[in-house]
Amino acid sequence: MKLSIVVIDDMKNPRTQRRARLFCRRIFQGLIQKREFSFLKRKREIAFAVAIVKRQRSLALNRKFRKKSKPANVLSFPVYKTLAELRADPSPDVQLGDIVVCPAVIHKEARRIGSEFYAQFFWMMLHGILHLLGCDHERGAREHARMEALEHQVLRRFHS
Repeated sequence: MKLSIVVIDDMKNPRTQRRARLFCRRIFQGLIQKREFSFLKRKREIAFAVAIVKRQRSLALNRKFRKKSKPANVLSFPVYKTLAELRADPSPDVQLGDIVVCPAVIHKEARRIGSEFYAQFFWMMLHGILHLLGCDHERGAREHARMEALEHQVLRRFHS
């Protein structure tokens, strides 16, 4: 499986760009070990984009697509609505969609909870990728618990 990640960085920060790519690869390495995502190993190519944006752009996107009047830490724009829909796609190459992350919001959250910036950044990348894979915590309590459990499993694996 080839993982193609396009990173668009409004901040022009090479370190954050490198970390975004590295984190995405590590996240996928962890997720494809899970039975529910193991079918991804059979895909020839999996592609998606990551946009690293300033607070103003995050706010504009969050207003437009979620009707929220504050910038978001992460926004996801998945091609597939559910994991079942992705699994049913017979194509060997899949485009998952786009993730938009806002370092300014992530940095503020990291400070508030006493976390390191890149640890919080990793978590938001993971959260966004799970949305691209069809997970959605807003679908109900069961899906929320499932997504949260997946996040904790991958975070534990990454930090061990």
